[in-house]
Amino acid sequence: MDHENWDDYRFILAVAEQGSLNAAARVLGVNHATVLRRVTGFQDRHAIRIFDRARNGYRLRADQTGLIEALKDLRGAMETADRAVSGQGAGVRGPVRITSTDSLCATILPDMIAGLQATHPELRLDLLASNQPLNFEQLDAEVTVRPADKLPDRLVGTEVARLGFGVYAHVDLQFDPASPPWLSMSGPLLRARAGQWQQSHIDDSSVVGAADSFITLRGLCLAGLGVTLLPCFLTKEFPALRQVPGYFERMDTGIWVANHKDLDAVPRIVACRAFLEERIAGHGALLAG
Repeated sequence: MDHENWDDYRFILAVAEQGSLNAAARVLGVNHATVLRRVTGFQDRHAIRIFDRARNGYRLRADQTGLIEALKDLRGAMETADRAVSGQGAGVRGPVRITSTDSLCATILPDMIAGLQATHPELRLDLLASNQPLNFEQLDAEVTVRPADKLPDRLVGTEVARLGFGVYAHVDLQFDPASPPWLSMSGPLLRARAGQWQQSHIDDSSVVGAADSFITLRGLCLAGLGVTLLPCFLTKEFPALRQVPGYFERMDTGIWVANHKDLDAVPRIVACRAFLEERIAGHGALLAG
């Protein structure tokens, strides 16, 4: 199989997994027209139909399920090979993509990345802020600093600190403690422990706003729009926010420094993890709140 064929297969697989041309285009980093052209061209060249147009997107034809499963297997094999290639060579040098939540990327991590760069000047470091679940299978990143109760099987790492949470409101906000106006988590935040607590304890009728970022929720809370659940460390420099007691005795989750298990012996990955583990552990009291 040559590279051009795999490029075609990537487009087919993205549409099958995302269900629409627009969503596939966002994942692939191209425009809608490019996806349509590649999928149509592939079907025409091979005289097959892979998708049917549906009211809300593209639906995989039942007789093409085997093709998509084969493409997933092929992608997995190629990504394993990519990880093996990326691990070749000795020395702490080369590119490393480090990802974390926007809360950590906007606060403690920049100074740590600067220190890591100074310690290992031959590294080229990219810091990627995202609250979305990681796709290490596609090498979106090589090292992650991520709050989680546990790591998925494909990752190896160390829990280096605990992230504490509390309920907060603006000091001037007046509300009935029995029915406060809630600012709700949305999107990927709902998958975390704090999001799960929210879904089981807060009635939708009391929600006055929502955001998919704790930094954004902090801003809405500072504007006096409602009460919200926040990592405690995000409030330390904001005296206008007060913690509201009575909702839980303690809520926290682990903060992990991790990488894909296939990269566990790569020198640049080992060096990055060791540096970040030490520095983040040093901020343990702040992060625990």
